[in-house]
Amino acid sequence: RDGIPICWKGDERPNSKKGQPRINDANVKNLMRDKISKVRDRGYIKNHGYIDNLSGYFSVPKGLDDIRMVYDCTKCGLNDLVHIASFGLPTMDSLLRATDENSWMVDLDIGEMFLNFMLHESARQYFGVDITPLLEMDRDDLGRRVKAVWESWMRCAMGFKASPNHAVKHVAIAEEFLKGIVSDTKNPFHIESFRLNLPGQVDYNPSLPWFSALTLLRALATCLLIYIDDERIHASTEDLAWSGAHQVATRESYLGIQDAARKRRPPSQGKAGAWAGSMVRANGVSVGILTSNDRWDKTKRILSKWLGRLRKDPRCKINTAEIRSDRGFLVYVCRTYKPLKPYLKGFHLTIDGWRSNRDDQGWRPQCKVDAHYGVNGYDDGEYPLELDPVPRLLEDLGALEELCAGHDSAPVYMVRSKKLYVVHYGFGDASGGGFGTTIEGPAGVEAVFGTWNDSGSEKSSNFREFGNFVLRLEMDAQEGKLNGAEMFLFTDNFTTESAYYRGTSSNAALFGFVIRLRKLEFNHGLRLHLIHVSGTRMISQGTDGISRGNMFEGVMTGKPMLSFVPLHLSALERSSKLLTWIRSWCTDKSIKPLVPSEWTHRGHGLSLDYERNSDGYSFYKASGEPVLVWAPPPSIADVALEELRKSVHKRSNKTHIFVCPRLMTYAWRKYL
Repeated sequence: RDGIPICWKGDERPNSKKGQPRINDANVKNLMRDKISKVRDRGYIKNHGYIDNLSGYFSVPKGLDDIRMVYDCTKCGLNDLVHIASFGLPTMDSLLRATDENSWMVDLDIGEMFLNFMLHESARQYFGVDITPLLEMDRDDLGRRVKAVWESWMRCAMGFKASPNHAVKHVAIAEEFLKGIVSDTKNPFHIESFRLNLPGQVDYNPSLPWFSALTLLRALATCLLIYIDDERIHASTEDLAWSGAHQVATRESYLGIQDAARKRRPPSQGKAGAWAGSMVRANGVSVGILTSNDRWDKTKRILSKWLGRLRKDPRCKINTAEIRSDRGFLVYVCRTYKPLKPYLKGFHLTIDGWRSNRDDQGWRPQCKVDAHYGVNGYDDGEYPLELDPVPRLLEDLGALEELCAGHDSAPVYMVRSKKLYVVHYGFGDASGGGFGTTIEGPAGVEAVFGTWNDSGSEKSSNFREFGNFVLRLEMDAQEGKLNGAEMFLFTDNFTTESAYYRGTSSNAALFGFVIRLRKLEFNHGLRLHLIHVSGTRMISQGTDGISRGNMFEGVMTGKPMLSFVPLHLSALERSSKLLTWIRSWCTDKSIKPLVPSEWTHRGHGLSLDYERNSDGYSFYKASGEPVLVWAPPPSIADVALEELRKSVHKRSNKTHIFVCPRLMTYAWRKYL
């Protein structure tokens, strides 16, 4: 309750004493007075004593007869003097791990998020607020300003760039109490065990989450995830959803955190609101996500607007601010509908096609190193007011219109289904003038190999590696092998993996392959994972030899495909000497690596012991471990890193060691 101390960049402190300007509009002045009076009446701003620095505020219109108060800690120099550490937030993937086709969902909301938490007393003198212009009589009869009234923020200040970090940290620590003692079977958030359902395991089931907490009945345990101030509870039954919501709301009140009951939605499977940009739907058969109908309608309006202009005049000038704004909105929508992402390339090429190192199609022909401008070879100067559309923009808009056609309301994008998918594992390689793939499915291992024609041989190795996969998958799709399938394909070409997961490429030919793969996913319900592996693994698996015509290596000699797919094995499981090596240089020689079931507890610096306070509430005790070792399997390394980042945000006094095989890095390396 004392707040979090401010982390200053140095010894300098803000010292602006510039007061608020006079407000001449009487109506605006009255509205601003009403707004700030509410903040003062609640004690968020009050008299503190000596003030070293004044922050500012101003109003912006809100509708026709209201205003919105904007508080500013930048103009006075305060925000520039403060260091802010980055912190993670849960994503839709976090929520989907705790969701199945029978999940019930409850929406809760924290009221006045920042203002629930105290500003540290040592910093309050730098958060002064000049109230004088809002007084009933801010001038005397001679027009002179009356004695200044300076007060100070007592809570995490609006407009202060550290407030999100501090508020989210407070909520993350409070979350431990909101969930209670998870080993208690009477707790709606009770966890009995954890299930690992990982690709590479013999019993891998693609209709289940890869990592999940379970109850005594083997159902998914009730979960609570908080995205800033949006709380979401997922439970296996309606009663558990109600119980979990009741526990969270009452315990928040106990801690002094406001529960905005007016925003609460009752448990449902098909009516839960948006969370982290998407809405989740469970219908007893499958789990899907979608955007709101308003956003979907706006998406179609944007597409229709630009199509109308470009079909009328393909060379029409485009307002830069308008197309950048529309692109930003479409990027947000593509967080839900990932197959649409590659078709934004026309927007990207148009917006950056004015730069000096772009061709007439907007592409960057090659990456040059420039002595003045760096690797990209151009200066990131100001955008021109108008842009010329690239030819691809009209093509991509047509493709997006086609994909969105027939959906008057936002469609549900299926994430997981009870239907048992067919799982395929495969490797592909292109060596010299040859190519080859080996894919294992229900019928066993099928190998395809051949040689490139003169046109293909002249292409780059990246083109041949990526094209090898695309041609094989398109062939399998024609034979009906990809319908409702999940496929793990392995390549020793990093560019192939990178282009696929970025959903784009600066190379036109590679981008064409990305489009073709996304179409296969969209049209056949394919769940594709494209994974980079080392060349030595490709050789031992046998596909490298197949691309050269050698049929007597690796899986072609009868070795099981799964023995070359260690996505379910951690680094410590693959190397018995690794832990000994870590202990040889670690200050804590007795370190015990975390297992997945300990990530959400011991990994957060908590022990299994707890104590009860005088009000009857139980709290976990902190553990005394100074060093924690995280060694997840690569398939769920993103889960481990999400928990690790949360642990660091809550308790930054611990040292964390993370070790993981360099597989599936597209899913987790960005968190490091």
